[in-house]
Amino acid sequence: MKRSPKTAVYAAAAVLAAAALIFAAMYTGIFKAKPPAASPPTEWSAGGISAEISTGDQPVKALQTGQMTVMLHGLDGRPLEHAELILSIDMLEMKHRLKPVPMAEIAPGEYTADFVPVMNGKWSADVKITYNGETQEAAHPFTVFR
Repeated sequence: MKRSPKTAVYAAAAVLAAAALIFAAMYTGIFKAKPPAASPPTEWSAGGISAEISTGDQPVKALQTGQMTVMLHGLDGRPLEHAELILSIDMLEMKHRLKPVPMAEIAPGEYTADFVPVMNGKWSADVKITYNGETQEAAHPFTVFR
């Protein structure tokens, strides 16, 4: 089958137009992956203590400093001050564990600690809470991204 030179020009123009559209879509972000979402907080309660454990509203990234926050309350809703909290961070799939660190009380009932996860994947924050001589343990699963 013989094509006319005009047909070849139209075909080449159509290919160039399609390539330009694909490039424009990629450049403007139409095909970009949706950014990762922060892990939701964990609500926990035991022994007269309730806690909300969170990595905040931004996703945690590998090899960057993240911050774990624990909001600690009594069952009456009042903040629990002067508790001792120890944070241990474990990577669930690889059995990596970061060195346990104490959490600092930065406001009544609000405790924080910084950490740096070494890899992306599924992690767990284990918080050991000691208050009035009793110790409880809570866990918060979260995901680390690249």
